[in-house]
Amino acid sequence: MRYIVKQLTGVNRNTGELMPDHAHIHQSIDDILTTPIGTRVMRREYGSLMPDLLDRPMNDALIMQIYAAIAIAVTKNEPRIRLAAIKAEYGTNGKMIFSIEYERLHPTSSAIGLYKFEVIKR
Repeated sequence: MRYIVKQLTGVNRNTGELMPDHAHIHQSIDDILTTPIGTRVMRREYGSLMPDLLDRPMNDALIMQIYAAIAIAVTKNEPRIRLAAIKAEYGTNGKMIFSIEYERLHPTSSAIGLYKFEVIKR
């Protein structure tokens, strides 16, 4: 009989259940990018500038600021991964879709991951 063992490294913030490594990394990236810098007690540098960049006119300068905010925040706050690329594409209804490609850093194995999220301009 063959067993498949999943590496469970995190806890789902909504359900309290264990979750696989890649899903916990995605949850962590989401938390980092949606937390304004300076709002975490005892961890004032945690978070990103993304919340400050929302509701601004979408132009090339803002897109570059978003790239920088993502790169700085994720590199600084998520030690389990190394960024490979950040890409942006226009979606429907004024949405901007950002994709973060990363390499998972692990002593025994590495994997490539992809995390996507939308920035909505209303």
